[in-house]
Amino acid sequence: MSIEFDYFVELKELNPTMGDNRFAAKVPYVVKNPGKNFERIYPPLHEWWGRTREEAESKARAEANTWIEKQKSS
Repeated sequence: MSIEFDYFVELKELNPTMGDNRFAAKVPYVVKNPGKNFERIYPPLHEWWGRTREEAESKARAEANTWIEKQKSS
């Protein structure tokens, strides 16, 4: 059985803004083996800022996906 991971991106609008950045995104936790016997993992992931929702979210997803790939290869 292969190990599966899932996550969600928490997104918020910054008020006040941080320069040109209006949005912040972060993956607060990753779920290992989603389903009945899941495990919640809190990796040290960062909050990412962006001018748009999509920019901030894509940065957070990229970091989470990189972390997941490292877990799968180890």
